[in-house]
Amino acid sequence: CRKTLNFVIYPPAPVISATANTCASMFTLPSVPAIGGFSVEYSLDGGAWTTNPSTTTPGCHTIAARYVTEGCIAPPYNQVPAGEFSDGTISACTAPSNTVSVVIFPTAPVLTAPSNTCNSAFTIPTVATVSGFTAQFSIDGGTYTATPVAPVTPGCHTVSARYVLTSACGLTAAGATGSGLCGVSNTVSVVIFPTAPVITKPADRCNAAFTLPAVPAVAGFTVEYRID
Repeated sequence: CRKTLNFVIYPPAPVISATANTCASMFTLPSVPAIGGFSVEYSLDGGAWTTNPSTTTPGCHTIAARYVTEGCIAPPYNQVPAGEFSDGTISACTAPSNTVSVVIFPTAPVLTAPSNTCNSAFTIPTVATVSGFTAQFSIDGGTYTATPVAPVTPGCHTVSARYVLTSACGLTAAGATGSGLCGVSNTVSVVIFPTAPVITKPADRCNAAFTLPAVPAVAGFTVEYRID
């Protein structure tokens, strides 16, 4: 008499590394060594296990991998079926890998120049809200901040914006990578004009040109006069 029993030697759980962050596109799935008789499945953001999960939604995403045999079942993992299946197939899973995090950054915001003002602060341009990210602004090429204060100094000013992570994503600290591959917005310009000058009538002259009234100098602006 002879009886044949089927058994499985399971591979150890794979160890994966985080892949590069992307700009408004699906990132590359971590590589997993091929092992004969096993397939690789991935779980994206804790969701269902599948061979090729995909998303383009901006945000912090997690990914895990596992080896599976035919007909993978739910935990407990590494469970060898007792006895023999009539069709000779094996139905079990290996433990999942470590979990890594990857960021999909939103496309860079597009700014519209605010209206010029007269001796007052201009309105900071609006930026679309993207979940998981904070909009930061740079005025006149200065440091990016989520709480910008528009200047009141007369002159030509520039504004640009970017998205940064609101909270840490795995090993990626909030804002550590700036706007990632998506970069920063376009740069717009806005003018704060000085208040109109107040002039004093020059002295009358007898058959000679009068002296033009004095006007305080304002950096970035030129004084023009109109006569008659």
